[in-house]
Amino acid sequence: MEEDVAQRRRSRSCSPNVRPPHRSSVYIDPFAQRAQPRFQKGDSVHMSIIENGIRRKGTFKIHKGRYNGTGGFWEYQMLEDGSRLYNNGAWVREKDLKLEKRRE
Repeated sequence: MEEDVAQRRRSRSCSPNVRPPHRSSVYIDPFAQRAQPRFQKGDSVHMSIIENGIRRKGTFKIHKGRYNGTGGFWEYQMLEDGSRLYNNGAWVREKDLKLEKRRE
């Protein structure tokens, strides 16, 4: 038994191009709870945008949200001027947005 463990350690350490099958410090919980959305439809949010080479604050309203199961985060479509979708309906990650005002 001890010889098998020693053999595996040697075989892993001998070839630097082979990745170990797992890392001991990383664990993905298969039963983890899904994160709750920070914003709701109609909330006013803002984020930094660049127009004509100038950074400015863009203010938007949340139009639609969806959960990205692969990455484990929420993303949103936003309305500019209350009617147009921002960036042709591009999905923006929750971490890039800040709450301006809750919907009333």
